Amino acid sequence: MTDSSSTRRRNCCSKLTPQNFKRNFKEQTLPSWQPLYSSGSVSLAFFAVGVFFLVFGTVITVQQLQVKEVELDYTKCGDCNQVDFSLNTSDTCHCNLTFTLNEEIPEPVYVQYKLDGFFQNHRRYVTSRDDEQLLGDWSKKPSTECEPFDYDEGKKIVPCGAIANSLFNDSFQLSNADGVVTLIDTGIAWESDKDGKFKNPSGWISELQDNPGVYTKPPNWSKQLYELDPDDPDNNGLKNEDFIVWMRTASLPNFRKPWRRVDHSKVGFESGLPKGEYSVEIEYNYPVSQFGAKKSLIVTNSSVYGTLNGFLGVAYLVVGAVSMVIAGVFLFLKVKEVKDRTLYR
Repeated sequence: MTDSSSTRRRNCCSKLTPQNFKRNFKEQTLPSWQPLYSSGSVSLAFFAVGVFFLVFGTVITVQQLQVKEVELDYTKCGDCNQVDFSLNTSDTCHCNLTFTLNEEIPEPVYVQYKLDGFFQNHRRYVTSRDDEQLLGDWSKKPSTECEPFDYDEGKKIVPCGAIANSLFNDSFQLSNADGVVTLIDTGIAWESDKDGKFKNPSGWISELQDNPGVYTKPPNWSKQLYELDPDDPDNNGLKNEDFIVWMRTASLPNFRKPWRRVDHSKVGFESGLPKGEYSVEIEYNYPVSQFGAKKSLIVTNSSVYGTLNGFLGVAYLVVGAVSMVIAGVFLFLKVKEVKDRTLYR
């Protein structure tokens, strides 16, 4: 026993070399370090964490307070919410809203749409897509995940699935006293999505047009896939950014998605969206009243931390405040320990 113990101590304290590493590892005698916690050191650690989160939470909150935003609920715009939108129809309803900007919204200015009560996070909805088809492989059968939106009267649906079938298709035209505000429909999707997850196959337009008995559009679409943006080949078909934005499903039932960017190269809009009276002409196509949802139009700018969202700043401040409280508790225990030690000395 003595020889074994001395050997183990010698192995533990000997210089670590490749020759004895394997043996020491098996015997669990590798050199190790174990910190010794005290109320003072723990208090200092929580204090440092608290300061870090409070500082960054304050910075984020201040940045978010500089974001300007206008939100217009247009669910019941005119009589459009009473229109019975049937599948595969080109019928639209038009309505108008007005709003006033009391101060300029600094650039960059975005137009977004917001849906409340739309469960894109439903388990079956999230998986209802065919990623191989979205990457341009139309030769295979649509994925079974797309059912029942995989075939329509024996023809392949491209793109298939419930997500694509429910594509948001309202449109907006923003105007002020000087005329129509120019909006850009590109630069709204993630570059990683557009470059790596969506691709049109070679000759795809001809393939769709020449094979109407093989391919068809989703049932709820009023346009063909090649009509999403015929003026811009790089923004048409599966590469269309409105489509790509919609296909990135939201994790919560209340969400907003980018729709357009204001063109700040135009005269009068170089620094942002000027103050004044604005009108919005809405092409109302997307029904939500049937399932109790709401939809809104948002005009906003962004900070370093994105558009208006107070959650991140508040989360940092809460974590920082909790850390400071815990630091105070351990500091109290440290002071009490020192007093007790002095009292009984």
